[in-house]
Amino acid sequence: MEPRPIRHLEPLNVEVTFSEQDPEWVEIDLSGVEMFMGYHRPRLERVAQGQYRGEAVLPACTGEQMTWAATVLPEGAADRAEARFHFVTRRTPVGGT
Repeated sequence: MEPRPIRHLEPLNVEVTFSEQDPEWVEIDLSGVEMFMGYHRPRLERVAQGQYRGEAVLPACTGEQMTWAATVLPEGAADRAEARFHFVTRRTPVGGT
């Protein structure tokens, strides 16, 4: 995911590469770990064998920081989930970077 740091309400470029699978498309399930933040499952398009790209935008969070879980879902199937990782976003101060 880029750019870094990851921020709320800003577009993220998401790229996934598989070494052994080659699904037609992939979804990324983005969920809040500490609290429910709604459903966010951007779809990534296949750009080459085993390679997928797309865009996501995280919703705003009122807390100082938020832990997210990103789960890779080949063709949207949770039973085929390939990877799950966590990342933390921090609120940007007004007028800050």
